[in-house]
Amino acid sequence: MINQRGRFRSSLFRKTVTVFIANEDETDFTEEMRVAIVIPASANDLQRLPEGERYLPTLKIFTQEPLKCGDLVLFRHFKYRITSATDWGDYGYYHYFATRLSATTQGHSTGFTIT
Repeated sequence: MINQRGRFRSSLFRKTVTVFIANEDETDFTEEMRVAIVIPASANDLQRLPEGERYLPTLKIFTQEPLKCGDLVLFRHFKYRITSATDWGDYGYYHYFATRLSATTQGHSTGFTIT
């Protein structure tokens, strides 16, 4: 992996994003602001995902503070769930893949009514 410290200092790469930190059972979230580098996942990155998730919009996210799988990131008006987390703390960052949530994947979705 590449040392990302320089990118965190660059206004071209770093962004302030809203992060929703999940509690243990992922039913309640604490909202925080974090500095992150957010880029689209490449075709090679998508090959690492489970087969059923490869067609979903996915981001590659780098932060200087740890997150965990299940946390949510708000980016460009969409929520993304952290699905993969890697600790590259020796290089000054943490690396994540996050997949966009759709309206039907959220716990409060009403789905449809059977009549």
